[in-house]
Amino acid sequence: LLSIKRDRQPSESFTEFFMRKGVRGVILRCSRRNRAIISQIVAERFPSVVVSEQFDDEAVSYVRAESYSSSRRAMEHLIGLGHRRIALAIHNVSDSDHADRRRAYEDGLYCAGIPLDPGLIFEQPDSLFAGEHVVDAIRAAASPPTAIFATNPITALGVMRRAQEL
Repeated sequence: LLSIKRDRQPSESFTEFFMRKGVRGVILRCSRRNRAIISQIVAERFPSVVVSEQFDDEAVSYVRAESYSSSRRAMEHLIGLGHRRIALAIHNVSDSDHADRRRAYEDGLYCAGIPLDPGLIFEQPDSLFAGEHVVDAIRAAASPPTAIFATNPITALGVMRRAQEL
């Protein structure tokens, strides 16, 4: 794992940086904040593939999971069980994958006639601590949710760990 922001010297091209590090091809984790960097790497024609984001530029090779439909099914399942106050624990990375998950949450509520409560949305880094924080926060709420839709595995584990502790 390399950090371009931390390790790349200001005078280096991306290709020079990668070659200095002994890298001959890269898998790039993209968010909307660093799309310009991705475009620069592609413009240098360095072998690369982007994960978790979609590009209209045909020069950019990318792979992206379609997570809307599975997230929507998860919401329909929770609503079908009778839940009307559902918290969302979502990673705070602004990529299309997480945007799909959030849209599925919001669409699921909308289609069921359930008003969106911004106080039930927890955007934070994906971590065990984040999941624990969500549980602690909802326990302190005047009107706590009856379900949590955790969109990332590590956050979900944190939710389950804190629930088991309690």
